[in-house]
Amino acid sequence: MKILSFSDNVFDVYQNEGVCFPGGNAVNVAINCAKLGYSSYYYGKIALDDYGKHLVQVLKSMNVNIDLCTYHKGSTKCCIQNRLHGERQFIKVDLKEDWPGNPLLNIDFDSLLNDYASNNKVTTLTNYIKDKYTYQNEYTGKFKGKNLILFMGESFNEIAVRKDITPTLYKLANNGFVFSNYYTPTIYSTIGGEFQELTGLYANFSSLKAFRNGTNSFPYGIGNLFKNEGYNFYAYHNNSYDFKYINVYL
Repeated sequence: MKILSFSDNVFDVYQNEGVCFPGGNAVNVAINCAKLGYSSYYYGKIALDDYGKHLVQVLKSMNVNIDLCTYHKGSTKCCIQNRLHGERQFIKVDLKEDWPGNPLLNIDFDSLLNDYASNNKVTTLTNYIKDKYTYQNEYTGKFKGKNLILFMGESFNEIAVRKDITPTLYKLANNGFVFSNYYTPTIYSTIGGEFQELTGLYANFSSLKAFRNGTNSFPYGIGNLFKNEGYNFYAYHNNSYDFKYINVYL
């Protein structure tokens, strides 16, 4: 089996210990797949600074193929943090002014195919992704200029969806888009569900602790994505505005 991981890369820098480690979800997946014996590939933009050079050494030592990677003269993104009693305490995310961002925003598939024409593995993977990846589909622009209202119903049960009692909810559930292919772990109750809905990530104790303290950065969280497009973004919660620190993390 061939596994391709693609996205940005980052270094976790522990100030109080004077050590750093390469990572980022895509890098971690690529390395772990290689450990499991799969043919593992990583695709991303790697800086030519000391962090980037170390990342290349680590990936090669773990038998991760980086032939698809591109390189730039900028700086590697760093998550600055401390580690106390086994727990991470996030301080800030240093994105660097020239951070190239997500490589998926600008993929030149034709150039990749031309540059690696003699590499069957690379061309096979590139052709596969080229067929699957697109900037647009039939829904692009369908809701341009519209507002988005997102409801989260904790402990929601389908018995509440009835045409005679809840007609608006019934219409949403039966006449709109229904996304039924998903997985929802339920081990972290209220805040875990809110974290998953707002960020699209699976929660764990460490990430939820930083999320609740408002010290993490989530550039691809739904709120930030809409704000970057010029939307005003507001969050409301029943009970009280500061219930379980929601005024901090929402």
